[in-house]
Amino acid sequence: MLLEYKEKVKLIKKNGQIINDILAIVQPKKIFIKDKTAPIEEGDFFEITLPSGIVQKKKVIDPGYFGDHPKFPAYQCEVENIKMENSKAKQSIYNISGPNSRININSIDHSKNQVNLSEKDIFKELEKAIDRIENNQKIKENLNELRAHQKKESFTQKYKEFISACANHMSIISPFIPALTEMINK
Repeated sequence: MLLEYKEKVKLIKKNGQIINDILAIVQPKKIFIKDKTAPIEEGDFFEITLPSGIVQKKKVIDPGYFGDHPKFPAYQCEVENIKMENSKAKQSIYNISGPNSRININSIDHSKNQVNLSEKDIFKELEKAIDRIENNQKIKENLNELRAHQKKESFTQKYKEFISACANHMSIISPFIPALTEMINK
């Protein structure tokens, strides 16, 4: 009986090298490869794309090299299935700071993140936040002007100037924006 190598598999080496389109016969626990030059080692992976488009990943347990025999495959690899969600898991790093910070993963947050401080305390906390910014002199000047124009008609203009000066640092001052915006209406 002549074996037919009709499936194409992708070999992913431990070092990250990828070899595409290796002709193979795929079974649940074995993959047969005729190419004796294929560099298959224990710990490598095969990716098999099914006709449905689903990709299966199998880890090589034993490469099972049998040499150059005309009637038998050069490799009779013992493999085990790998769950794709584990092999493609993403690692995410979140840096969270500021009052009322929260994280939402795969969800939508409709809550409002507002700092509840007195007007006097808002400016003190803003100063602390701005101190974390390098080259913050212009931002501090705008903050002092904003503070000086509190409860005046010119506050709105000073607010716009302050926000403009902070444009590249919104992640630091964003928790204070709702409280500052409220001051415009007072």
